[in-house]
Amino acid sequence: MPQFTAQQVKHVSPVALRLKADQLRAQFSVLAEQWRRDTVPLSRTSQKIAHLAYQEIIGMGESAVPLLLEELRDRPSHWFVALKTMTGVNPVPAGANPALAREAWLEWGRREGLVD
Repeated sequence: MPQFTAQQVKHVSPVALRLKADQLRAQFSVLAEQWRRDTVPLSRTSQKIAHLAYQEIIGMGESAVPLLLEELRDRPSHWFVALKTMTGVNPVPAGANPALAREAWLEWGRREGLVD
């Protein structure tokens, strides 16, 4: 499963990353929907992030980061572990609740040019 440091993500232009993301959009959508559907009854985050579809999304690498940020913007859910794993950064302040974590990631994504 690829991991990218903040410097590695910054070396890929936001435009190029978003173009790569568009190529993965259909596959990502299927996996994200499967993950949402299958994890609705689960209360533990550790179970949700262990789901195969979540892991497959992480395996898509940095090209899926814009898609994760769009998903987080449009359909908030627990994508924080995937984002941290895929980017190597964590813009979330210590002790932040999910709403603040979401805003921190979206602000980071906007700054990086990865999400509108």
